[in-house]
Amino acid sequence: MFASCSTTASACTSLVLQLLKNPEILAKLRCDLQAKGFQSENAAMLRLSEFSHPQYLSNVIKEVLRLLPPVSGGYRVALQTFELGDTDKKYISDDT
Repeated sequence: MFASCSTTASACTSLVLQLLKNPEILAKLRCDLQAKGFQSENAAMLRLSEFSHPQYLSNVIKEVLRLLPPVSGGYRVALQTFELGDTDKKYISDDT
């Protein structure tokens, strides 16, 4: 549960940061959403199903996640010692 909150918060923070760094993208996104029916005056009453699929918003989010992934890598630890390779054998110990 904690990981999902942390990664979602990180992704949202990265999105806001990138939109503030790129005002032309923010302006284009705002125009695109307004053209599709999203207005700030009635935002509390709108549901996602009430306006067409926000493709540009989706693309912006995907690009931010590509540039600044909320989880930087899959760090792994060996659980047991094992051999790596057939001819030039290397041993990976379980404490690495």
